Amino acid sequence: MAQETLTVQGKLAKPDWCLLLQPGQDDALVASKDHQLITAICESKAWDKTLDTGKADRTHNPHHQLQDYLSTLRVRFGFLTNGRVWRIYDTDKITAKKTYIQFNLEAICALPAGTEKTEALALFAFCFGRNTYLPPAVAGQASAIEQTLAASANFTLAVEENLKAVIYGYAGEDSLFETMGRAIHRASPKASMASVYENSVVLLFRLLFVVYFEDKNRDLLERHPFYNRFSLGHIFQNLPDQSGARSPLHDGIYALKQLFEMLDEGAEDIDIPLFNGGLFDPQRAPLLLVPKIFDNTTLRAILEKLLYKTDRGTTLFDTRRDFKNMSVTHLGASTKGCWNFVLKRPPKLLSTSNMKPPAPVAKPSKPISTPTTAPCCAKKKASGRCAKSASKRAT
Repeated sequence: MAQETLTVQGKLAKPDWCLLLQPGQDDALVASKDHQLITAICESKAWDKTLDTGKADRTHNPHHQLQDYLSTLRVRFGFLTNGRVWRIYDTDKITAKKTYIQFNLEAICALPAGTEKTEALALFAFCFGRNTYLPPAVAGQASAIEQTLAASANFTLAVEENLKAVIYGYAGEDSLFETMGRAIHRASPKASMASVYENSVVLLFRLLFVVYFEDKNRDLLERHPFYNRFSLGHIFQNLPDQSGARSPLHDGIYALKQLFEMLDEGAEDIDIPLFNGGLFDPQRAPLLLVPKIFDNTTLRAILEKLLYKTDRGTTLFDTRRDFKNMSVTHLGASTKGCWNFVLKRPPKLLSTSNMKPPAPVAKPSKPISTPTTAPCCAKKKASGRCAKSASKRAT
C-alpha cells in the first residue's frame, strides 16, 4: 500500500510503501489505521539518490527517515532502495551501529550469465519475497527471514574471527604478523628484535587502516580522479598472481611506500589531503624505508590474507573481507593482542644450511603510541576534494 498516512501517539508517519502479507489487509489498514498489520516498510528513492548522507536528519537522509518510520510504527523490517542498491533493516535488536543487509542490484544484473549471477538473483528474490516474511509454520521456530539474518550475522563474525587467526597464526593459519616481521628482519638483520617488532606493528596498522578506509569509502573513491591510481587495491591488482618474471621484483613495495608517503604528506596537486595522527610518519617505522623489504610474491601473499578469507592457509577468493561492514570494535580487538605477541630468534643449530631465515620476534621495550581504534583513526589535516570518511555499518 502506497503513501498511507498513519499516526501513532500523535506522531505522523507517511512511508512510501506499507507491505502487508495477507489479501484484504490493505482495506483493513485504511479503515483502522492499525500499524500492527504492517510487516515491512519500504522507502524508495530516485536512482541517483544517496541512501545515507551521513547527516542525522530524517528530512534529508533516507537512512534516518526509514529508521524513524520503523520506530514510530513499531515495525520490525524495513526496505530502503534507490533502484540500484537495496537494503534490508531489522530493528529487532537495537544497536548504535548501522546494521543492514545490502544488495547492489545494478552490479548483480551486470554480471555475465552464469552460476554467480543466477544465485545472486535468486538470493535477492528470496530476501525481498513475500513468503520469506511469513510467520513460521510451527510456533516457536524462526521464520525464513530470521534464519537468514542469523546466518548472515554468523558468517560475518566468522570472517572477522578468521582475520584474527590470520594475524596471529592459529586455527591452521600462517601468521601474517610473523611473515611481515621475518621479511623486515631479513632486510635489516642488525636491527634489534624490539625494533623489528614495533615496525611490524606499524605496518600492520597502516595496512588495516588503508583497506578499511578504501572499503568504507569505495563509492566516493571511485569518483575521485586520481586516488585509484595509487590505492592499495590498485597495487594488489597489479601484483603477479603466480610465479613469473615480476614475482621476485620489488615494484610492489615501492608503490606501497609511495602510498604511505602520499597519505602522510598529502598530495595537493592531485587533491589528496594528508592524514594527521602520525600513523604514516616515516620516522615512526624507519625499518620500512629499507629497500626491497618484500618482493612481489611476499607482498601479494600478505595482501591476499588481509583482503580475503582463508581456510587453513588457503585463500578463498570467493569470500572477500568486507571491511566497511566490519565492526570497528572487533577490528580494534583483533589488533590489540599485538602487544602480547612474542617472537624470538630460534637458537643457532650446528647445521643451518637447510634452514629458512629466522622468524623475527620480540616484545618492544616500550609500546609505541597508537590510537585506540587504529584502523579508523586518521583525521584530515588539510583541505582538498578528497574522499570523506563515510559511516555505515552492515552485516
